[in-house]
Amino acid sequence: MVDQFTKWPEAVATGNQDAETTANIFMGNIVSKFGVPQKIITDQGRQFESATFKGQWEGLQIEKARTSAFYPQSNGIAERCVKTLKEPLKLLCQNATNQRDQKLNHFLMTLRFSKHCSTGFSSFELLTGHQPRTIPDTKFCTETTESWRSESEFLNSHKRIHEKASKNIATQKEHYSKYYNKNINDNKLDIQDIVARKSIKQGSLSKAYIKPSVVVEKISQTN
Repeated sequence: MVDQFTKWPEAVATGNQDAETTANIFMGNIVSKFGVPQKIITDQGRQFESATFKGQWEGLQIEKARTSAFYPQSNGIAERCVKTLKEPLKLLCQNATNQRDQKLNHFLMTLRFSKHCSTGFSSFELLTGHQPRTIPDTKFCTETTESWRSESEFLNSHKRIHEKASKNIATQKEHYSKYYNKNINDNKLDIQDIVARKSIKQGSLSKAYIKPSVVVEKISQTN
């Protein structure tokens, strides 16, 4: 899971992804640490569509939203985080499967401590209001890098960090929108047009498109 504003990532190594296991992980790793989220965006996996999750989230009064089927870009923040974690973990754990949890925690620490391109801050700093102390800091430095601050100074500093991060996110979104709109294909289809449908579930040797089909109904301007 990834927090939409701070980009703070949470991930857990588990032997299965059934509804009960996932619900317990959600309570133990999200709710117990950070409180109850207002809204959660998930894919349409069975565990998230189960009665277990529905009952849990209704009880916690969490608003639930689903991404479009077979369209991971609709939850790009989470998908990019998964990709960032999965590839190096796969390589490092090929010959050391017993170190999976340790390696995962190391990668999560790296992500949390690194400056995010869209916010301009690390997720750790946005969450806590100060920069993390790393191993070199604790090993070689005799003094802390930040002087002691009063509660009001800390709150004002944390507020300024959030305000600046919000501006950075807005700027980055505008940049992405311009790039996306520049490359978008604006072909409009009409009833009786012949189209080739993209194959959603495809193996490495499958065809990219299914045989031509005829448009029989227009649901909206984009579908």
